[in-house]
Amino acid sequence: MSEEYITIKARVIDVKPKEYIGLIYLFMRKYRDAVEYAVKLLRKGIKETDVEKILQRKFQLGSWYSHSAVKDAKKFAEQENFKKLYKPCLYSVGAK
Repeated sequence: MSEEYITIKARVIDVKPKEYIGLIYLFMRKYRDAVEYAVKLLRKGIKETDVEKILQRKFQLGSWYSHSAVKDAKKFAEQENFKKLYKPCLYSVGAK
């Protein structure tokens, strides 16, 4: 049985500011973890397209977020002393 992922675009309404911040922080942590994992995979010599697919499966990221995570990871993979990202981050290059 294969799994399918669906992207849903929606607005979050009737959410308290504290809960909204928690949601954003959760997504930022997931993206940060994906970037760190991508750094490890790129250092092992795995191709970028394969890393994107692995990130999509492991972290349930959309294709553009996984592409952005690999782009970020490429910057860090070249650094000799990269260990870990401490602050959560979230950004995407977008679809267009």
